[in-house]
Amino acid sequence: MRNTANKTNLQDRLTAMSEKKRRLFHLGITVALLGFGALGMWGLVSGKRGLKKEKRVAPRPMVRTMNVKVGPQPVVVRGEGTVHPLREIRLVPQVGGKVVYVSP
Repeated sequence: MRNTANKTNLQDRLTAMSEKKRRLFHLGITVALLGFGALGMWGLVSGKRGLKKEKRVAPRPMVRTMNVKVGPQPVVVRGEGTVHPLREIRLVPQVGGKVVYVSP
C-alpha cells in the first residue's frame, strides 16, 4: 500500500515539475521575443537619418489677370438641331395640396 502511495506522490511531483518547467519555458520564450522586439526597434530608431530643414519658396500661381468692365454683356448662342435630354425626371411634390403662400 505504501509503495502505491509513493508512486502516486511521485507522479504528482513529476506532473507539477513538468508544469513548472512548461511555464518557465513559456516565460523564457516571451521574454526573449520581447527582448528581440525591443532590440529591433532600437536598431531601427538609431539607424534613422535626420531630416534636413529646407526653406521652400512658395510657387507663384500660374494665372493671368485682366481688368473687366462691369455692365451688361451680350451672350449669343447659335445652334441648329433638336435637343434631347440625357435623363428625364418627373418632379412631383411630396405632399399634395394647394400653394397658399410663397415666402419672398
